Amino acid sequence: IRIPILNPDYSQKKDTTHVVGDSTIRTLLVQDTIRVGVFLPFCSSKNLTEETEGESAVENEEKEPVTLYGLTRISLDFMRGYDLAMDSLRSLGYYVEVDYYDTQNDTNVCKEILTRKELESYHLFVGPLFQTNFKIFADYAKNMGVPIVSPVKISSRLLLDNKYVIKSY
Repeated sequence: IRIPILNPDYSQKKDTTHVVGDSTIRTLLVQDTIRVGVFLPFCSSKNLTEETEGESAVENEEKEPVTLYGLTRISLDFMRGYDLAMDSLRSLGYYVEVDYYDTQNDTNVCKEILTRKELESYHLFVGPLFQTNFKIFADYAKNMGVPIVSPVKISSRLLLDNKYVIKSY
């Protein structure tokens, strides 16, 4: 019977880097924290409504269902599914940290998000959903050497021009 013994030298390694062609690939170990940035059009400002005036709103015991903006609904559904997948990874022993950003489906907002310093610490980007905004993030990911996943159908040209772009369908 062979019983594998944990090699203490291997378990102490925190970061290994491999060079393949013109690419540098960082190998993440199970104990590493994987940081993921998810960029979705939550469009939170389109869902804000003013409070209703008067006592009738308080007295009404039957509440009407909240109607969300279409992109907000889609983004929330995607976020719930993604969180479920991340919980599955965590149950397998992986450390995953996910940050969500509201792109508002606005190119200027996307450009503003890309100026944030914390993006440099991510290991993976997911989204945005729309091709125009995705292209902006894909160019940034290419410069940073970070893989970026498109959760929706995109042009194959983006795959040819950028080896960090991944199609998920």
